[in-house]
Amino acid sequence: MKAQAAMEFMLTYGWAILIVMATVSVVYYYGLVDVDKVLPESCIIAQNIECLDARIDSNADEVYILLENDRSDLIRVTNVTAISDELELRCVFIDPGGVLMRTGDRQAFTLDHWASAEADCEHINDISFEQAKFNIEVSWHHEDSSAANSHTASGTLIANVEQEEQDAPDPEDWTPPVQINPLPVDTSLPSDTVQVIMGFDTNEPADCKFHPYPGENYDDMDSDFSTTGGVQHRETISGLVEDTTYRYYTKCEDQSPNQNQNPLDFVIQFTVRPPDTTPPQIVQLDPSGFLPSGTTNVDLVVSTDELADCRYDVVPGTAYDSMPNLFVTTNSITHTDSISGLSDGDTEIYYVRCQDQSINLNQNPTDAVLSFTIEIGPDVTPPVLSNGLPTGTLPTGTTNTNLTITTNEAATCKFDTSSGIDYASMANTFTVSDGITHNESLNGLVDGQAYTYYARCEDSSGNANTADFIITFDVAPGVPPVISGGSPSGTLASGTTSTPISVNTDEAATCKWDTDGGEDFSVMANTFSTTGGTSHSDTYGPLSDGQAYTIYVRCEDTDSNANTVDYLISFDVSAGAAPAPYFVEMEDLTHAGGFTATTNCVCGSPSGGECARHEGTHSSETTATLANFPEGSGTYDVAVRYCDEDDDGTGDVYRLLVDGTEEHTWTTTPNGVTGWRTEMVTVNIDENDPVVVGATCGTASSWCRADYVDFTISGTTPVQLTCAMADQRYTYFPYRTYFECIGYSGIPVNAVVTDAVFCASRESVEGTPSDVVTVTAIDSLIDVANDNMATLEAYGRGSVESTASAWTSNGYDCVDITDVLNHWRTTRGDTANVVFTVETDPFGGSDNQKSGQVNYWRIGLQGSSGPGGAMRKTISSATDAEPWYIQINGLS
Repeated sequence: MKAQAAMEFMLTYGWAILIVMATVSVVYYYGLVDVDKVLPESCIIAQNIECLDARIDSNADEVYILLENDRSDLIRVTNVTAISDELELRCVFIDPGGVLMRTGDRQAFTLDHWASAEADCEHINDISFEQAKFNIEVSWHHEDSSAANSHTASGTLIANVEQEEQDAPDPEDWTPPVQINPLPVDTSLPSDTVQVIMGFDTNEPADCKFHPYPGENYDDMDSDFSTTGGVQHRETISGLVEDTTYRYYTKCEDQSPNQNQNPLDFVIQFTVRPPDTTPPQIVQLDPSGFLPSGTTNVDLVVSTDELADCRYDVVPGTAYDSMPNLFVTTNSITHTDSISGLSDGDTEIYYVRCQDQSINLNQNPTDAVLSFTIEIGPDVTPPVLSNGLPTGTLPTGTTNTNLTITTNEAATCKFDTSSGIDYASMANTFTVSDGITHNESLNGLVDGQAYTYYARCEDSSGNANTADFIITFDVAPGVPPVISGGSPSGTLASGTTSTPISVNTDEAATCKWDTDGGEDFSVMANTFSTTGGTSHSDTYGPLSDGQAYTIYVRCEDTDSNANTVDYLISFDVSAGAAPAPYFVEMEDLTHAGGFTATTNCVCGSPSGGECARHEGTHSSETTATLANFPEGSGTYDVAVRYCDEDDDGTGDVYRLLVDGTEEHTWTTTPNGVTGWRTEMVTVNIDENDPVVVGATCGTASSWCRADYVDFTISGTTPVQLTCAMADQRYTYFPYRTYFECIGYSGIPVNAVVTDAVFCASRESVEGTPSDVVTVTAIDSLIDVANDNMATLEAYGRGSVESTASAWTSNGYDCVDITDVLNHWRTTRGDTANVVFTVETDPFGGSDNQKSGQVNYWRIGLQGSSGPGGAMRKTISSATDAEPWYIQINGLS
């Protein structure tokens, strides 16, 4: 049946197949279709050398091939050949040294003309085909072999022939990063290691990962190095456990456009050792046996089988921790120390123990013995000298002493007062000697002199010292006079222009003085006019008020013993009473820029009846100048009284300049209240300096006014005043009370205010305080610029009822306060008074007195008609604890 079906198919459709075959043959015969053109491009090479890309460039007569080493070893490619017998082309790349390709490396090769008897690459541009086929041969050998053991990988290349000029396949970077320098370097870690830095370096910037298992592709690895992206790749591995081996498999991807990745794992392996319970083994001890005669110094050398610290003792059986001698060089596997002072015949024995550096600090339980002996040879060593006497400083008055030395063997000794003399030529022989100890009596010693003697000795074998043994000492100088009773001292009266000066000494002496310290007695400029005994005096001047003086004194006794340290006479002259403050009215200064004297002082009556006013203009700077400051140079507290006007709500800018330098600037801050304010600042002023007060109005419609400038020398002692309740009250406002403080001109005032709080009902017009609180001054001044206020806390107060009728029965408002009340004293004359007004205002001055308001205390200077309504302020929310204020409002 199947045969019958096949036969029927052929009879039915065979003619159609024959027609198709005939048509293809005709098309191909007449060149209408080039079979080579329709073949897919391909490049295939055997032996795990992969052809990634290729191109035929007819314009350059070159063939380009991009190869990758997929082998697991390093190879060197020496020859790449492309042959087309059909096109009679042979294109070759040759490098006798070979191109090194690691596993995964990619390399582009250019195949071009090579002399050949048959054909070469120079005729690619002559071919008419659009596609060509080449047989490819790659010659290579293993990196650890030679070209003589070459291998050939063969393949086939089918590629389109590029007619236009093209670039070669990108040879930029086809090589994955090379991983080098693994960490940790020491792969066997101590047992107590719990953390380590793991990583490596790469030969180019790369991104690297690691994995606990081998064979993962780079993209599948789940752990990135915390430090990567450059050429160093680091990760901190924590939680290490002793007696454990750790392995990490790493791969990297470079940052080239090709993103080359390592095909094989780079393995980092390290082990945390098990606990070390074994002490270090001492494997070598040097020196040992006999050492040559004449040996005086040796190096003790001990070697251990692990890192350790080693000690030694001359007593056997000493525990390691109790051994007194630590090897100078230790903390290693080699431990050394130097021993000196050895002699022929000496036998040295040292007992050594070591402690390792494990967490257990294992110590040797028994001694390792290091011993040696110095052979005895012929005596060729001169005596060793020691114990030279005397030394140091002998007491004053010493005239004779014994010169003494000791030798380590019997010898004859000499000395001289000059150095470098041969033993045989020395002038003096020690007259007293028992062979070991040698003495000589020295006489005629003098106070204050130093002595040096040079000794050498010779033993019975004729060995003499070739270097000096030096004995040096001195005799203390005589004691210089003791100076006391320097006069004058302390503070002399103001106006003193000269004074007697005097000192006493404990023995007869000549005394001198100078105004410069540290001078030798012999060069001091002044000799006391009365001197030579024990009392010495002279006259010193001229003197000036406010100056301090120091006179330096030294004396010399009859034995020429002079003081080497100054004795000081120190005193000063009083500066006298502080100068009175200098007060100047602004209208009396030189005005410019629109400042003029006027009685139109909107803030109230000024001192002197006038003030300086500037009719507002935004662009004009007003100035009032004191041409030459008439007081002496010094540091002054300067108070400028100005008007804090509320004409535009913008504020005016004031400046204080001294000798052209702006020392201070401030801006007024109108708050709905127009009144005098005082700005205070401390500045340095020299006599004859020009002092300028300048102002700039806030807008063209505003005004600037100033009253006076007050200069007071800094440091003047304030006067303490007490402010008591004055018997003055308004009947309409029963809760307003006044207190007076009276002082005198030119002195800063500290005020203590008593009876400052009271409680009274509305009907108690003559009520008296039921509580007393003291407001005590603790600072000498307070800066009141820009309405500066000190905050007082409300410590307690009674209830305030919600209706006015409640005030008739039991309503009251009471508060206790404690704070500082300070102010600057007025300078309007010696008899002028300062009156501070303390105002309590429970109702804000309203005829319709209501509850829900609390007192606001203001301190201001009492005017002719008492404080006005502008000094009142109300604060809402009487049921809340509100801050209470004291405000210093200005000067009268």
